[in-house]
Amino acid sequence: MKNSNSQTVELYTNTYNIEKAITNCHKQTGDGLSPEAQDAFMDIMAEVYEIRRTLQTQMSEDNKKRVAELKKQRSR
Repeated sequence: MKNSNSQTVELYTNTYNIEKAITNCHKQTGDGLSPEAQDAFMDIMAEVYEIRRTLQTQMSEDNKKRVAELKKQRSR
């Protein structure tokens, strides 16, 4: 069973891969897209960025907790 932090890191990596795929697709079709399609790409990218930002914050909090636990164990 995976712990919460490894699942978060995996999800963060997956969202990076989604962002990369969307960017590559947009580069290939870029100027040929309608304004509506351009807006859809931008909306999707905004959501992916928001997810990654949230996950990054969560990973940081998880890391702080883990460091505190390790310090507590070391001081015993």
